[in-house]
Amino acid sequence: SNKSQPTNNSTGFPENWEKATVGQVIKKVSLSGKKVKKGEYESEGKLPVIDQGSSFIGGYTNDEELKIECELPVIVFGDHTKAIKYVDFDFVGGADGIKVIKSQEMYHPKLFYYFIRAISLPDRGYSRHFQFLEKAKIPIPPLTEQEQIVSEIERHLAVADEVETTIATGLKRASRLRQSILKHAFSGRLVSQDPHDEPASVLLEKIKDEKKQQPKGRKTIRTKSKAQDNDDYPLLARAGALEHRDNAIGGASLAELRGDESE
Repeated sequence: SNKSQPTNNSTGFPENWEKATVGQVIKKVSLSGKKVKKGEYESEGKLPVIDQGSSFIGGYTNDEELKIECELPVIVFGDHTKAIKYVDFDFVGGADGIKVIKSQEMYHPKLFYYFIRAISLPDRGYSRHFQFLEKAKIPIPPLTEQEQIVSEIERHLAVADEVETTIATGLKRASRLRQSILKHAFSGRLVSQDPHDEPASVLLEKIKDEKKQQPKGRKTIRTKSKAQDNDDYPLLARAGALEHRDNAIGGASLAELRGDESE
């Protein structure tokens, strides 16, 4: 285990690890012009198309002559997007901006994939990034340790995936609960109702009767909203709250009652 091994302070790696640049430990796979343009992707087909997009598989094609002939597995690198994909099945390359590389024999293929994913590359927008990957430093553990490192990486990643799934499920449940609370509040089911409360329809009828008894033609200068200056504002406010509780009101609506007093 690397935990018991001394560390080289100049590299940060265990002393029995070598170091090199990525360019020194890879073999480049020639695509020989075998590429599929994005507009020619199919939704299904015999061969998947691996490009530099965020989705692992960009599309499909039935043209078997475009299959990349190479020893698997390989790494597909997005020269513009910096996407890194581990491919261990027959595929066709997307048209633009991919580099297909393979680690040399001193590397476990999966460990090489995990290590280059850990490399921090500069962000140059839609410029080419493979030049920076080639120059990046990478450690080379002894082959006897590499399988064990891969196992440990995948064990920890499985835990991280499980945590991510749990969080995503919790967020969905929280969203549904939030909507349920608002719906219950809107329908008057969030708090217990007092059966002795006067129905909103009765309260609105009282307001309507009071308005009929007021003198016509009286003008009032208002500096606030109509409802705030009216003497019946408290009644209107209470009626508005009860209106949702009763769902349906037989009689005048609040919109009618809040209309201008002048006729």
